[in-house]
Amino acid sequence: KMKSLGYNTYAIGKWHLGDNQSFLPHKRGFDKWFGFSGGSMNYWGNPSKKGRMQIQRNDSIIESGNLTYLTDDFTNEALSNIRNNGDKPFFMFLSYNAPHSPDQTTIEHLKKTNHIEFGKRSVYGAMISAIDYGLGKINALLSEMNIKDNTMIIFLSDNGGRLDVANNGPFRGHKGMLFEGGIRVPFAISWPSRLKK
Repeated sequence: KMKSLGYNTYAIGKWHLGDNQSFLPHKRGFDKWFGFSGGSMNYWGNPSKKGRMQIQRNDSIIESGNLTYLTDDFTNEALSNIRNNGDKPFFMFLSYNAPHSPDQTTIEHLKKTNHIEFGKRSVYGAMISAIDYGLGKINALLSEMNIKDNTMIIFLSDNGGRLDVANNGPFRGHKGMLFEGGIRVPFAISWPSRLKK
């Protein structure tokens, strides 16, 4: 539908709607896809299970040596697509796999959370911080290009924090549970030209 209305369409990041080639984003309506399907992917672009899909740009496999840190790579792909989009409207589905396990981050992102004494939680926080940093760069680019006011941004998560590293209080439960701590998630919409703060 978006393409029929003149939109360029981009899918970036984790895709969990079918591993068969016919179910991948660029075969289901997106002009461009950069990411991987399913799970079992580390943050350096190496599948942790034999036979799992590698990082792809449409039908081309991207070797891990051409990647840095997936959260940053996904941000950079989003920035590139926005810069090169031209005058057409666009729809972008940006699906970071962070902070899903495995718990991996870079030294640069870890510097933002090194005050957290529990190492595993510090890494988890750094993974979330990497998303915040990336979204900040995207937000700044939209402002720089004078298209932020007419761009709708929808931010949401798919579940609550993990038991071992997150605190979902005051709600009961955690990721994987149907209690509020497992299903209540951040959800925000920004569309400055249409929606009040």
